[in-house]
Amino acid sequence: MRSEYSNIRSRYHPVTGWPAPILASLDEVAPGFLVAMSRSKAVYRQAIFAGLAAGIADRPTEFLEKATGEEITASSWHGMAADLALTLLNMTPQEILAASYRTVGDGLLGALERIGYQSLTAADAYPRLNALLAGQGNGRRVRALQQGGRIQDRLLDVVERLEPALLHPNVVRRIRTVTHADQINETLRLVQQVNSSATPEAIWKSSSDLGDGTDLTDWLRRFLLKGDCFPAPPFELNDAELVPLRSGQELEDAGHRYSNCLSTKVLQVLSGRTYFYEFTVLPGAIVSFHRLSCGTWLMTKAYGRRNGTVSREITDQIRAKVQALGGKCLTLIPVQPRYMIADRFFDGHDFGFWSDIAEDMDILALDDVA
Repeated sequence: MRSEYSNIRSRYHPVTGWPAPILASLDEVAPGFLVAMSRSKAVYRQAIFAGLAAGIADRPTEFLEKATGEEITASSWHGMAADLALTLLNMTPQEILAASYRTVGDGLLGALERIGYQSLTAADAYPRLNALLAGQGNGRRVRALQQGGRIQDRLLDVVERLEPALLHPNVVRRIRTVTHADQINETLRLVQQVNSSATPEAIWKSSSDLGDGTDLTDWLRRFLLKGDCFPAPPFELNDAELVPLRSGQELEDAGHRYSNCLSTKVLQVLSGRTYFYEFTVLPGAIVSFHRLSCGTWLMTKAYGRRNGTVSREITDQIRAKVQALGGKCLTLIPVQPRYMIADRFFDGHDFGFWSDIAEDMDILALDDVA
């Protein structure tokens, strides 16, 4: 008996979400309609969901005239709703779609089959899906939808929003949310602003080679590091001893040589708030500059390998060069020994001096850029 009950129960798929109250109202005037819906095939119920989303329950006369090819004399809503429910039960999914939409997009029926038994979360997703499939010039979006697996609201949202160059299935399946899609769109625009080789064709070709273990952030970061359109350095000079790092690749190379995190500072440089130079006199140093709100560039610090301390002699040479170019240097006034002793005494108790203003400036978030 339990096995028989299980077999019967497995044939029913309850209707939930936004279609439920509409279908319940139709069942009220045409008893048995909701039971028939719960036993129907997925594609049939999806066609009805698509029709409901297009407004057939609000305008039953219009739907019935298109479905039957006959002029319908309007009666009460209850009478029209009953006719609508009975007519739907005797139509094929293709016929329901044809009577619900002025133009049915190519492949809409196949797309509906890939949704499953439950409706899409948003009612307007169905008209949007049809518009996408019926629209001109949507080839890449349609292919991304077709190759994206089961159709859900997230997939449709992402395919609608992504820039065409990002519509390869390798990219689409990695996008988690609409916010994530907006972020990658904006990042792509930045990449194309600073990397002249990041054409839509190059992005598309590269995305087709994305391996399963490659993250989208790492993928676009490589394009960013290869940027060749970085901001001009604060000081234009022909000096072999103080050399501006003019590209992401130069920042990354210097980061490797000095064993530091320069490659993570690309966005800081691109934003116009920071610039880095290499002082080539051995043992060498990386020199950081920060742009103040008044437009003045301030040399904040010189870093040795592994962000080590640079000798006083080298630091003085760097400052002399910067000041000769009209730049400013961050130099704090000296303090008496007793304060330094007290500073060491209070170390670890958040009571000492501000340990390193240069490093604090370096770690400021980009949100702080005015």
